[in-house]
Amino acid sequence: MGELGTLYKKGEFIFKKGDPSDCMYVVQKGRVEIVMISDYGSTRLSVRKKGDFIGETSMFACKTRFASAKALTDARVLKLDEKSFIAKIHQDPSLAFNTIKQMAKRIYEQDHTLMRGFLHQN
Repeated sequence: MGELGTLYKKGEFIFKKGDPSDCMYVVQKGRVEIVMISDYGSTRLSVRKKGDFIGETSMFACKTRFASAKALTDARVLKLDEKSFIAKIHQDPSLAFNTIKQMAKRIYEQDHTLMRGFLHQN
């Protein structure tokens, strides 16, 4: 049986900052890093593993990608556009809950990171 998704080799970009956000991705195998790349270098924002979503925030917000996603190891990633994501939710409503749960966890962690930085400045 063939595997779904696309295989990205270690170091290969899945998407780059500024790309259109007409889809999201699900990591099926391997690890993917979310990185901010600038003239000053590269900063890792997070690492995603099997079962994690990437790119969903930009897709839901209808904004271009604010960071890049790069395969940290060889990684198999499934691409879902809005239409296929909605179809998957109809098949398995828990997908909507799990997506919101992952997004909320990231927001919580980002808020606490910002607060720690703020408290250490004062």
